[in-house]
Amino acid sequence: MEFLEWFKDSTKFKRWMFLIMIGLTIMCYSAAKIISLNVIEPMTVIVAVLEFIAGLGIVIWGILGIQKRTLEIFIEANRS
Repeated sequence: MEFLEWFKDSTKFKRWMFLIMIGLTIMCYSAAKIISLNVIEPMTVIVAVLEFIAGLGIVIWGILGIQKRTLEIFIEANRS
């Protein structure tokens, strides 16, 4: 199987990769928000940490989705 075949519409990988990119963007944004603080306020830090955790959860969800879809593709290939 070629590398570019994984990006066909039937593989449904693009949505999981997009979800992972969204999660990474949220994580980077919240980390940058904490790093660039001049005055550390507890509420700002708590919100940034919660955003980071949400981004991490989205990344994990995307990785699990890719793994599930990969297994489904291999099962479909082995049935025929």
